[in-house]
Amino acid sequence: MLKAVAELAESAESLLDAVGDPSDVTLVRSWGNRGDDLTYAGLRRLLRRHSYRECDIRKLNQTPAGKTAIVAGGGSWCKPFHLIAAMLPAVNARFSRVIVFPSSFDTEEAIVRTVLSQTGAVVFARERESYEQIRHLCDARLAHDTAFFFDFAPYQSGFHQGVLNAFRLDAEATGAPIPEENRDISIDCGTLDEWLRTISQHDLIRTDRAHVVIAAAMLGKRVECRSSSYHKVPAIVEFSISSGQVTLLEEWNGAATALPTGTPAPAESPPLEQLIGELNRAEGQSAVLKAEVGRLTAESINLAESAGRLGAELAVREAELAARAQENARLQLLSGQVEKRLEDSSRQLQTRESELSRTNAELLESRHAVKALRESWSWRLTSPLRAVLDLALNLQRLSRGVNHPEQRAAQSLREPISVESSPEAPPAAAVESGGLPPGMGVDVRTTELRMALRADYETSGRPPLESEYDSIPLVSVVIPCYNHGYYLEDAILSAMMACSYPMEILVVDDGSTDAGSISVVDELAGRYRFRLLRQSHTGIAGACYTGFQNSFGKFIQFLDSDDLLASGKIDLQVDMMTRDTGIDIAVCEYEMCGIDGTGCRHVEPSRLAGFEFDPQDFLVRWERGFSLPIHCALFRRETLCAKHFRPVIEMGREDWIFWILLVSGSRCFRFHPDVLATSRIHDHYKSSNREAVGLDLLRASMYALE
Repeated sequence: MLKAVAELAESAESLLDAVGDPSDVTLVRSWGNRGDDLTYAGLRRLLRRHSYRECDIRKLNQTPAGKTAIVAGGGSWCKPFHLIAAMLPAVNARFSRVIVFPSSFDTEEAIVRTVLSQTGAVVFARERESYEQIRHLCDARLAHDTAFFFDFAPYQSGFHQGVLNAFRLDAEATGAPIPEENRDISIDCGTLDEWLRTISQHDLIRTDRAHVVIAAAMLGKRVECRSSSYHKVPAIVEFSISSGQVTLLEEWNGAATALPTGTPAPAESPPLEQLIGELNRAEGQSAVLKAEVGRLTAESINLAESAGRLGAELAVREAELAARAQENARLQLLSGQVEKRLEDSSRQLQTRESELSRTNAELLESRHAVKALRESWSWRLTSPLRAVLDLALNLQRLSRGVNHPEQRAAQSLREPISVESSPEAPPAAAVESGGLPPGMGVDVRTTELRMALRADYETSGRPPLESEYDSIPLVSVVIPCYNHGYYLEDAILSAMMACSYPMEILVVDDGSTDAGSISVVDELAGRYRFRLLRQSHTGIAGACYTGFQNSFGKFIQFLDSDDLLASGKIDLQVDMMTRDTGIDIAVCEYEMCGIDGTGCRHVEPSRLAGFEFDPQDFLVRWERGFSLPIHCALFRRETLCAKHFRPVIEMGREDWIFWILLVSGSRCFRFHPDVLATSRIHDHYKSSNREAVGLDLLRASMYALE
């Protein structure tokens, strides 16, 4: 139980005084396990007389700014879990006042120490060790965990026996041995109700989770606990829970090795009057339980009668469904026959259309060939010879009266062909490019894709880059650009729509030579406030390394200037890698599109699904059913280093060399099947010279082996 009810009342008063009585209050909470649910439930009970709204911290940018924000307390301020710490600057940017409710803090984690030293928020610690660590960094105060404000009365009665081992199995676990019959109920239980009932059904609780200790103590259980990866569990026990009820374990070795948390209070026999009062209360509860049993019995009889009626109705409905199933089977058979006939007809029509297309193409080619022949110098120079041949043939025809096939052929060659009158004639001149770079036949600055991306960004409400929201970026997007400035705005807009977390975008101009492209990049830098870096031409790998060196995010996204990301792509992969800290690289499925962003088509069969992403896939199966564009991946920062980025302009295949160097070490990939990346296909990049392509791959292979 809590050390003193008066202390809980003082904590409630201190917390409510910090909140005050504003008209605009927002409760900012994260996601988590059932222990976090207990904290939120106690917090809501504490604020039951206040008017407030709640928001998920992952949707903070969609929440209206306001006056006062309450950040729900917990343990997300340590080395394994510190996303709340990373998001605190964004909360400060949207609200005038911020109060962080009772939490545990580990200032050995750099981001926790940095954020607390820069915030103006009121920060409550839930135990003395955390308070001592933060009191010189911010406006620090001390109060009990809000889980103590929860109403535990409905869970304090009922049958209970045995031991519950509930040691944690997540990233905060210490790695110490755990019992074989262990159940991490904070993750395993689906609801807070199931979690509390599981604890109430046992006599002895053994755990290293803080909220399991709190709930067990408040339910009157015997508790044996040990510390997790930092100080919070023993510190909460010492500060909030009465000594003698909870013992600390040095380590698990099959039996508890207890360390007393204080001097246990001497056992005292309760007075007789107290025992009589408890007996009377027990008799009253027994009468209430008997009445409840009678009511439940009556309801059970009514339910049995209702079940009989429903059974009869169900039999009737089943007969109707059987008849309908037979009719559906007949209709499906007829439908299959009709579909087969339609498919046969469609196949025949496609065959005939293909034959007609080939015939028209051959006819058009012949007409052009004849026209070119008649306009050639060889045709003009042989004109006298043809005239002599004509005269000889006419004389022969007159002498013999026979019209030979050679004569008809010569006559057909002399007949003029009118290209202008033919509906198959090609246009006289190609469409003007409007001053675009060579090879770009479509102005991507006016496509429907560009207009749609701008409209989505303007209505999204996302803060602009370099705002206070993005002052401590969680994600860095690196975009190398070489003479592709005309496509760059599509890439930037898609990246901002792909990430709602604090981010930065770094565009690396890799020695562009096209004046138009350079001008467009400068104009976009002023409009979207991304970081622009310029260097001499080193190739894609060199540009990516320059961006990586100058970035600050914990997660790295590489994106070619002419490729695209789907909305929410980075958010999904950040959530994947936050939930599972063992993932080094998160990968998604991709699709292809035309130069103007239309004609998107999924790669069938998939070049990613079913692969292990091991060295054998990259060495043996690359471009033989397996291919991984770099913008499909999101990298954890510590996964990358300088040796992975080798500038090999003359070799080509820089993407393949990058992956080979990266997977030479042990990397954990995780694939998600959603299509969240798009590669733009340029017609002028397609090579039909297979010998050159093969030689290019051979040179890259030799370079990678070196």
